[in-house]
Amino acid sequence: MGLAQSPAFPSQQSFLLADNGDIPLEPLPRENLPGVDSSQWFWTEVPLQAVSQDKPNYLALWSDSEFFLSSSSSPILAGRKQKSGGKASG
Repeated sequence: MGLAQSPAFPSQQSFLLADNGDIPLEPLPRENLPGVDSSQWFWTEVPLQAVSQDKPNYLALWSDSEFFLSSSSSPILAGRKQKSGGKASG
């Protein structure tokens, strides 16, 4: 996971969120796949000085696994945008 105040993510702004094997796969209708599980939250601590209080914060998630090439073999990641005033919409 990368966290920065611009859409560029230097290595010192990268943090391990989860190992690829710990992320459950998304189930397919009418198919039983090994490794499919329920939704999960993943958390990691980042230094407070990495988060800006006065600039936008950009977050990037990626995997170096060649297995995550399509929706049938990859986890589904989601997020949501904050409303102005700092409260999450939803």
